[in-house]
Amino acid sequence: PEGSQEWRQSGCRRPLWRPREESARRRPRGHGMAPFWQSLLGPPKFSLANMSALHQLLQRTSVVSERNRAMVVDALRTTAELVLWGDQNDPTLFEFFLEQNILGIFWRLLEQRDTPSSVKVQILQTLSILISNIEAGPSIYYILSNDHINELIRHPFDFSNEELLAHYVSLLKAIALRLDPHTVQFFIGDAPPTSGARDAGNSSDSPPPPTHASPAAAVRSPSGGVPSSLSAAAPPARRPGDDPPPPPRRPPSDPPTQPPARFALFEAALTLWTNDERMVRTAVRAIVLCVCRLEEPRVQAFVRDSAVLPQVLGAAL
Repeated sequence: PEGSQEWRQSGCRRPLWRPREESARRRPRGHGMAPFWQSLLGPPKFSLANMSALHQLLQRTSVVSERNRAMVVDALRTTAELVLWGDQNDPTLFEFFLEQNILGIFWRLLEQRDTPSSVKVQILQTLSILISNIEAGPSIYYILSNDHINELIRHPFDFSNEELLAHYVSLLKAIALRLDPHTVQFFIGDAPPTSGARDAGNSSDSPPPPTHASPAAAVRSPSGGVPSSLSAAAPPARRPGDDPPPPPRRPPSDPPTQPPARFALFEAALTLWTNDERMVRTAVRAIVLCVCRLEEPRVQAFVRDSAVLPQVLGAAL
């Protein structure tokens, strides 16, 4: 063996054989098998590859049924965990969430009529967790500025499902707690103009109706002639080469009225003001107070001119 007297006398500097123990120590057990096992286990949980895989899974899901319901719920829950972790540790995850418009996928699954209620509950819970826990700043602005949030607030949910109602109110409260003079601009806007306002706005551009006869020609005496009282006021007959008469003046039309503002969050809260559940009523009152405390002119004007708020306050007395 190496180090013995015979080995030193032979002049060998390197053994001609290598012990099995040393060979095994140099080549770790399972060498070359890591990619195989990694392909079976999937990418690490908190990674961009896993986020991309979840996005592809949700994007391929055109219809949610009882067969894929559990898979979709787990994908939604994991997506929320990845976004929150990325907001604290890896901005690329949150940027991927925004660039791929995953909120649009949430809305597509939610608005389907046959989507199971458990999936709708998970979507509401996911959005509530994101809005409540994402740090203030550009990240929360990006989430709230998506118009799908307003569409979700106005969505006609089946509130006979108590769990669905509870998560819906929880989402409204999470949004209300994040309101400030900047973020509230994403939720208050102008309502579409009515047909009367559009007609009033376009009336000034419409051409005047053609005049086929003068007023004097419309009034005739019994003998068929023009009365003497109108003959003096009648304009003289036009001659060849005369300038065309000026168009008749039209009375000034009323200016188009400003369409009323819409505030989906405030309106949704007022519809649940008199709900039978005490916890729902408490959360709704907190939402209304969060809106009323904002020192923003448009919000204060909307609350002051609201016709529904005095009604629900009177009904609660």
